[in-house]
Amino acid sequence: MQRRADDHDLLTFTTRNCCAYAHPEIVIRCDRATSPEAPHLITWIENMVAAGRTFRAGKTVQIGCCVAAVRHGDEGTLMLYEPNFEGMPLSFVPSLSYTLLAIRKQKNVLDSFGIEQDRGKFPSIWDTVLACRNFNAASGAMMCRTAGAHGNDWFFGCLDETHDHSHEANLVHESLYNLMCQFPQIVDFLALPAGCMIAIDEQGQLLSAVDGDDHEMTVRPGSYLDVKANLQGAPGEGAGAGAPSSR
Repeated sequence: MQRRADDHDLLTFTTRNCCAYAHPEIVIRCDRATSPEAPHLITWIENMVAAGRTFRAGKTVQIGCCVAAVRHGDEGTLMLYEPNFEGMPLSFVPSLSYTLLAIRKQKNVLDSFGIEQDRGKFPSIWDTVLACRNFNAASGAMMCRTAGAHGNDWFFGCLDETHDHSHEANLVHESLYNLMCQFPQIVDFLALPAGCMIAIDEQGQLLSAVDGDDHEMTVRPGSYLDVKANLQGAPGEGAGAGAPSSR
């Protein structure tokens, strides 16, 4: 999603109120581009601790769709590490830049469609999702979110209208983490609520979008997706033609 900053380029943010609850303060680090999001996360952590949540070294905590590892920091603090998103085997690095950027983009996508933030649902990178065997976001992709028995489940399909996505032989179970590593084009849209189906091109530009009632979802002028389309010189306005309309 972005070039990872070197350690010396990272900014450090630390909670200040956790000690009032006999809890170690927590440190996060991120690059300058994502630093405006850091104070919001610091406040969320402090509120969680105030509500009785305990962060322990060796455990993990979900932040957006990402999962952070809690490690020992300096001088009795704890520090949050994020996956390096370079594929398997997964390793954690002392930064939250990817995590914060993903959350900001996913919230911006909700806003682009005029969807209330509390309707957004973050999956987890640990989720196992269903995907077409021919899925390759580098050639364009269809993403559909359904309300499954274990939460809101994403399906990832190819844009070949002749490829039968209802046939079990054409489907595989895949780690969401692996898909995010291989195809960062999908990351922006992962917080969309159940019922949404979108199609994107190979650059991650929106081709079409419908909600759970099969109504076209339009992109708000001046929003993140609108600006992104204009910056990348995408044809058309908002959600355009060219994607399959059937579920």
